[in-house]
Amino acid sequence: MASDADAAAAGVAALGICGGDGVEWAEACPPLRRNLQLLAPDEVELAKMLLNEGQMHLFEHWPEPGVDDDKKRGFFDQVRRLNSSYPGGLVSYIQNARKLLADSKAGKNPYDGFTPSVSIPLHSFSMD
Repeated sequence: MASDADAAAAGVAALGICGGDGVEWAEACPPLRRNLQLLAPDEVELAKMLLNEGQMHLFEHWPEPGVDDDKKRGFFDQVRRLNSSYPGGLVSYIQNARKLLADSKAGKNPYDGFTPSVSIPLHSFSMD
């Protein structure tokens, strides 16, 4: 009789989310790997995307399955909303953030060449 972990592993394998080197993508993040059976297929894809973007730290302190599972599901609800609300999704957000941080570190100002201006609306007043 297969264990829940074996069933979860089989489900993950069926999704085709193994790395090109044949190593399961979640292997580098044991807390996430232990909780894979909690995740819906779209959440697995979101987790894979986050790991691919170097966001492993988001899962480093996840407790064992059965502990705070509602919070884990809430996390993925939030990730799903953020991914769908930012143009290009979280991948674009993360990549843009990295670029802006690198530019800032290098002393680049994204507003070089721009001159700030304030437009003052003209109002007509009547003295009735």
